[in-house]
Amino acid sequence: EPIVTPASPNETEDKHPALKKGKKS
Repeated sequence: EPIVTPASPNETEDKHPALKKGKKS
């Protein structure tokens, strides 16, 4: 599974809350 995809970045962030936090911060 790709870490991030332009097609569904939100989906990836949802699966990886850590990435979401890193992006927001």
